[in-house]
Amino acid sequence: FIIYLCPVILFTAFSGVSNGILDANSSFIPSKLLSFFFSTAIIVSVLLLNKQLGINAMLIGFLIGYGIHTFFVTILAKKYFTIGKIIKNDLSFRRLIKNVLSLVLGNSVVELGHLTDKIIASSLITGSVSCLCYGQIVSNDLVNAVIITSIGTVLLPSLTKMVANNCDGKVIAERITAILNIILTLLVGIICLYIVEGEDFIKLFFERGNFVSNATACVTDVAICYAFGFGFIAIREILTKVHYAYQDTTTPMKNGVIGIVINIILSLVFSRIIGVAGVALATS
Repeated sequence: FIIYLCPVILFTAFSGVSNGILDANSSFIPSKLLSFFFSTAIIVSVLLLNKQLGINAMLIGFLIGYGIHTFFVTILAKKYFTIGKIIKNDLSFRRLIKNVLSLVLGNSVVELGHLTDKIIASSLITGSVSCLCYGQIVSNDLVNAVIITSIGTVLLPSLTKMVANNCDGKVIAERITAILNIILTLLVGIICLYIVEGEDFIKLFFERGNFVSNATACVTDVAICYAFGFGFIAIREILTKVHYAYQDTTTPMKNGVIGIVINIILSLVFSRIIGVAGVALATS
C-alpha cells in the first residue's frame, strides 16, 4: 500500500504549492475541496470495483481523487504565475528556502510525535492504536480541520498584507485578540458538548458490526481527552500564523520541538496510569 501511494507525494507537491498560491490570493474554497474529491472517488471506486479488487478499490479511488483535485487546483492557480527560471542567487529565493527548511523540520517533528503516540499505544492492550486513531479523528482532527485550520488559512494572507503595509502592531494585536476571544468562546461550548454528549456521538457514528460498546467507551475517553486541547490548538495555530506573517518559521519550529518532547514524556507517564486516554491527554 505504501508503494502504491507514492504518487500522492507528487500530487501533494503540486497541490501544496497551488493551494498556497490560491490562499494568498484569497481563493480559499478550492483547497478545501480535497476531501470532497477523494471521498467521492473512493465511494464510486468501491461501488464499482469492490467485488473484483477488494480493499484495493479504495486505494485506487484515493489515488484518483487526489489526482483530480491536484489537476483542479493547479489549473486554477496557473493564472496567478508563469513558469520561469529559478534564480538561485536571488535573496528572496534564498530566504524562501530557509523558511521552507524550518517548516519541514517543524512539521517533521510534529509527525514524529504523532508516530510516537501510536508506538506508545501499541504497547498497551489490544486495540489501543485503533482507539487512539478513532478518537483523534472524531475530536482533534474534526474540530481542527473544520474550525481552527480554516480560520488560520484565511487569517494568514490578511496578516501578511498588514505586515507588508507596515500596519501598526497594536492594530494587529487587537485583531488577533478579537479573533482569539471569538474562537475560544466557541471552543468552550464544543468542549462541553464532547464531555456531555461524547458517548452518544461516538455510538451514533461507529457502534455497529465489530465496533462494540467497549470500543465506544474507549474512544469516548480518548476524544474527551483530546477535546481538552482544543483551545491550546487554536492559540498555537493563530499565533503561529503571526510568526509566519513576519516571515519567522524558526520560532514555531523550536516551539514544536519543545512541545513534542514534553508530549512524549507525558505520554509515557500518563499511558501507564490511565491507558490509551493518557496518550491523548498528554497531547492536549
